Amino acid sequence: MSGKLAEVKDKTNAVKVKYLYDAMGNRALKWTPIKGQLYMRDVLRPSFSMGTGNELVSLENTGTNTILKEANIFGSERIGAFKPQTETEGVFTLANRTFDLKDHPGNIRATVSDEKEKSGSGFLPKVQNASEYHPFGMETDKSFAISGKENRFGYNGKENDKTIGVQDYGFRLYKPELARFLSQDPLRKDYQMLSVYAFAANSPIKYIDGLEPGLPYNSPYEAALNFISNYGKFSIQENRDYSASIVEYKNEEGSYSYSYTIPNTGRIAIVERKLPSKKEGIGVAGIHGHGSDGPKYDGNALSYPDVSGAQDHEVPEIVNFTNGQVVIYFPPQNNGIQVSELNPGWATVMPEQGPCDPNDPEAINPLDGVIPKGQSSEARQKDIERFKKENKKVRVEHAKEYEKIIKSRNSKKNESKDEP
Repeated sequence: MSGKLAEVKDKTNAVKVKYLYDAMGNRALKWTPIKGQLYMRDVLRPSFSMGTGNELVSLENTGTNTILKEANIFGSERIGAFKPQTETEGVFTLANRTFDLKDHPGNIRATVSDEKEKSGSGFLPKVQNASEYHPFGMETDKSFAISGKENRFGYNGKENDKTIGVQDYGFRLYKPELARFLSQDPLRKDYQMLSVYAFAANSPIKYIDGLEPGLPYNSPYEAALNFISNYGKFSIQENRDYSASIVEYKNEEGSYSYSYTIPNTGRIAIVERKLPSKKEGIGVAGIHGHGSDGPKYDGNALSYPDVSGAQDHEVPEIVNFTNGQVVIYFPPQNNGIQVSELNPGWATVMPEQGPCDPNDPEAINPLDGVIPKGQSSEARQKDIERFKKENKKVRVEHAKEYEKIIKSRNSKKNESKDEP
């Protein structure tokens, strides 16, 4: 598979580590002369009910037998791990379960176990490791870990491959000390304005690599998650809706990719979806984020405009509720039957969690709220105005990058038409 690391040799030409990959480019096996590590993942399918290629369990083979080394614990994303081989059937053993504490870009800042430690008149969770990072991901000297309790994951929540000192980002390996990837960007044709080895467009505080604006995605589902991570947050911070269309377009080699249009903004509960132009692609879904929770508007329900917009355009509508739930509404098929109470369409909740308003009584995880909790109305209004100014700068940059990508994509199409 192009751009993938197959093996590493030492100066004597002896193989120190080998890698094998599945058909989607995910790491399937890591082999060293001492042991092998196998990965089992959920299935990746290009639809709104797909898996995401997440690692579910890690198996270890020492040459004589294969054991279940680690099983990841998931909520809306990976939140920790369980090591079942140290647990006796029917007996609950402490310290076999660990939980990750992350910051907003997804960097793992600390890992705690299910053990507790006495602290004064109360108890605290037992910290196994803690990390602080430089902007491009190299750990500072303030990081620490109890021997044997290091976390396999770290910066941006990616796996640390300590055998060769890199992080596994799926398509490529990243070297935090260099702030560069070790192979060229497989999407370099769409990002000709950037170095093919650059990480997060050289803006690691603003972007996570793979979450830059306008990036081509393998499915509408992935494009939706990107919109939610960026603009679902803005909706809650600014207490107004952001809306866009998810688009499908055909690549040079005949495959299809997905992205979303530059979002529109509007008042709370009222925003007109921006429909894609012909050069952007075909609209396959609408998406928007509800503003923060309040007495005049239920941010955790599909509104009439949400439903009617999907029915008018005959595509699903994806909504980030203020409580963090992400819901997809599927309108009835256009089969000549009038939309009614007997034929209303249907909705489903995505397994992933979006940004939430911690002041919402129904918030799924108020600790992950994107605005302060318990502000006065005056302080909240000042924050809204501040967020609007700060987020506008990001939106303008996103729009510029998006226009460059659209221009590059269409210029390549015209070049291919002109070829004899």
